[in-house]
Order: sequence, then C-alpha cells, then structure tokens
Amino acid sequence: LGSGISAISICAKYVHTCAIVTGGGAKCWGYNYGRLGIGSTIRHTSPMDVNLGSGVSAIAIDQGTLSHHTCAVLTGGGVMCWGGNGFGQLGIGSTTDQLSPV
Repeated sequence: LGSGISAISICAKYVHTCAIVTGGGAKCWGYNYGRLGIGSTIRHTSPMDVNLGSGVSAIAIDQGTLSHHTCAVLTGGGVMCWGGNGFGQLGIGSTTDQLSPV
C-alpha cells in the first residue's frame, strides 16, 4: 500500500482487489479490464491510486457480484463507481464502461 499507509477497508473478489486507506484514499490492483479505476486497462500487481478527485475521501468500498465494477462511498454520503457498465450498474444514465471513477 505504501510506506506509512494502512488499509481501513478492503474488498477482494474474482480478479481485482481494492482498499480504502488512511486519509480516505482508494487503491486497487489486479487483472484490471478497466476495473481498477485508474484510467487504463493495464494489469497491476501492486496497489495503484484511484483518483477520486481533489479533497474527496472514501469511507467504504465494494465490488459488484461478478467483480466487473467497484463503488466507493464518500464522506458526506456521495458515491463514485467505475468499471464495467454493460447493464447500467454504475447509475450514470448510460451503459458505457468507465475506466475512472464517476
């Protein structure tokens, strides 16, 4: 996770793992397919920072049943999701996959 960084919450399923870390950041790693929320589809075997936006902190994280998408609950009650969206599961009004949090 990095020097001085601890996991607060973790979700590990089929092909990728994500964690909420100290300070409210999110990190993901694994096979990817666009599911890591890092703007690419490249596989990463080490934790990668998910860009939730400036001043945004997450308090919980979970993956969909088949691990195609990931959502984070933000402080203040907001939600950001990324990954597969073939059935509209990201709740953004389309079925376009998202490589970064929306």
